[in-house]
Amino acid sequence: MDCTIDTIKVRKRIENLCNEMERERRNYVKKNDDWWEHYIRVTRAQKKENVSKEIQAADEKFHVPTVNSVTSSLSTDEVVDFEDLSVEEIKQKLLAFGIKTKLRKKEKLVVLLKETVGGRK
Repeated sequence: MDCTIDTIKVRKRIENLCNEMERERRNYVKKNDDWWEHYIRVTRAQKKENVSKEIQAADEKFHVPTVNSVTSSLSTDEVVDFEDLSVEEIKQKLLAFGIKTKLRKKEKLVVLLKETVGGRK
């Protein structure tokens, strides 16, 4: 027997079976009209509230210094020459602002730190 002919015959049988066995479409019946008018808003608001509570709990658990505490360490009275800092020191100061970077060139790091400090004051 020829494999190609067998394959075509099987394919045709499958097509015929699938065409005969079409699903019937079900009717949708609303069980609770109040759900769409009222309860859906309430449940969504509760979900948002739960997420914000989880975020606050995680923030309290893993407290990261806020921008105000970092800017107070870099006050306007204190003049910091970023050019004299090492790459690691600049990265640590950026990390204190919550900025993680993969930059390695000192010039780019200095520019980023100046923009960060300038924008936070």
